[in-house]
Amino acid sequence: MIVRILILQRLYDLSDERVMEELQVTLAYMWFISINPDEELPDKSLLSKFRTLRLKETNLDDIITEIVRQCIEKGIISEESDISVDLTHIEANTIKKDSERVFYVGICSRCYDLINISSSSRG
Repeated sequence: MIVRILILQRLYDLSDERVMEELQVTLAYMWFISINPDEELPDKSLLSKFRTLRLKETNLDDIITEIVRQCIEKGIISEESDISVDLTHIEANTIKKDSERVFYVGICSRCYDLINISSSSRG
């Protein structure tokens, strides 16, 4: 769960405090980290402790690189595969708090880069 929270934090450029606030109200975030709305979230200090005590010198990019490497190794992702991302934006009938909302797909482009790096290092 903590790694998933760190991925959300990285994707949306959120502080520890802000990501935990967003997790309390954003159902998509709750689904991503596999909790129900009635479940209690970990304390925000746990993120910092996890980074310093468990990850130590490892960063999120290292984790994503390892995940992609294992997916290639197990055949889940093929080195010859093309990644296709649908960036269609559909206007919702909601009240907007911001003047404009931007959909960020950094993780997809990062995974694509990691796949290319992995396949070029093998060749």
